Amino acid sequence: MQVEKRNMIGMDVSHHNKYFHKKVLGCWDFEIHKLSEGTTYVDPTVKEWWKTRNEDTLNGVYHYLNNSDAESQVFNAINLLQELNMAGKVMFVIDYEDITLEPSREKGVLKLIDFIKRFKLFYPSYQPVIYCNKTDRNAITRWCPNDIWRNWCLWLADYSDNSVSHEDIWKPMMRQWTNKPYDLDVFFGSPSSWRTFYKLF
Repeated sequence: MQVEKRNMIGMDVSHHNKYFHKKVLGCWDFEIHKLSEGTTYVDPTVKEWWKTRNEDTLNGVYHYLNNSDAESQVFNAINLLQELNMAGKVMFVIDYEDITLEPSREKGVLKLIDFIKRFKLFYPSYQPVIYCNKTDRNAITRWCPNDIWRNWCLWLADYSDNSVSHEDIWKPMMRQWTNKPYDLDVFFGSPSSWRTFYKLF
């Protein structure tokens, strides 16, 4: 997917940095909040965030993928999206970094593929974004059959420097370039590009 090249700056948050988030709520072009993890976990601050969010801000949520059953993980994320009336109103991200998943090996990549296939049974056009580092990105490009990763959008975790460069073999549409003092991200596109990720069907 191609996005228009106009940079926007935002942050991603969870219960780990909720106090930082409260101080700067609404100061960014976009905000991405942890939604869920595994088969049952719900981030304890996501419901409060969704109620108090700035509705003019572009929003996203992420599911932290682990090595538990993919179908149950999809149900966990989908149930929350529906319960909170988020589906079609947020970018949906898969956080692909859990060590039990072995994300740099074929095993992890197959779990990621399984999750995406099951997720899209519910929402065929709701395109998840993959969050990962360069090592795990290389594993995805190596182990995905038929290069299906080329149809996915990448949010790259890259702390190598403080620039917002986005040159990459799998061109990311977003990059997290620092986690001090906040987890800050640059989206290489416009608000209208961001909203294309809201399409459900």
